[in-house]
Amino acid sequence: SSGINAEYGMRKEEQNERVRAAGAQALFNALEFCKDQFDKTVERNYIMQVICEGTQTANIKLRVASLQCLSKCMSLYYKYMEHYMSQALFAITLSALDSPEDQIALQGIEFWS
Repeated sequence: SSGINAEYGMRKEEQNERVRAAGAQALFNALEFCKDQFDKTVERNYIMQVICEGTQTANIKLRVASLQCLSKCMSLYYKYMEHYMSQALFAITLSALDSPEDQIALQGIEFWS
């Protein structure tokens, strides 16, 4: 089990969108300390799944924070990201680029910059 459980509040099972958005922000702030979790495939897959699910919500704050987490994962853990690019990240970030919400589109740009 991971030593850092910031992603727990982000889970789609969490009904409170404010809790999910706060969880995403907490994870964003903790990502640089998650190297041990990212080194383990099962834990990395779980974290990435939770982040990707956060990008699919109607809640703008949660989507923005989740997209910020994706960008940070890409910069911190690039060596692990190829697997996720074809499965999810490419589609998620292209969708963000097409968003009518400026905050979301900006995160799509940020991901690719």
